Amino acid sequence: MIQKERYFPWSKLIVILLVIFLAGSIYGVISLNFEVSNYTHMNLSSSAIFNNNILVIISLLVIGTLTSGFYTIFVLFVNGMIVGKTLFSVYLTSGFLPILTGFLPHAIPELLSIFISSSISVIPFYLFAINKKELHLSKIYKEIFVMLILSFALCGLGALVEGIVSTH
Repeated sequence: MIQKERYFPWSKLIVILLVIFLAGSIYGVISLNFEVSNYTHMNLSSSAIFNNNILVIISLLVIGTLTSGFYTIFVLFVNGMIVGKTLFSVYLTSGFLPILTGFLPHAIPELLSIFISSSISVIPFYLFAINKKELHLSKIYKEIFVMLILSFALCGLGALVEGIVSTH
């Protein structure tokens, strides 16, 4: 089987961004100091959730790309803090079941969507600071296009699951 060579190390970029998000989550849990926040669940439609997540993705793509990914790293760390703090508060007040039924079903595709779009925003840094290969713009554009489609599809799936499954 012939394996198609990728121009970017997508999985490595996504794992690095995941580690940044998890570091923020751990910091959020540590900074909680067992002071429980009141968590109120908002019932939103799948389309409202999708619109919000697409705006986040677009801001990560535009501002993140313009800042060579530094904005993206900051946003992922801060969002990780918020998620870590919120999940730990929910765990302390209600146990693990609401996390299992309310957060995890939509979080996997939604976060993967955000990590994929975030990896696109660090491409300028990768191209100019790390990459030692010759630049092939057509390959770069094709890979980015495929990753954008994948990111938007996962965003839609996450919003659908959150709007239907996670809210009930």
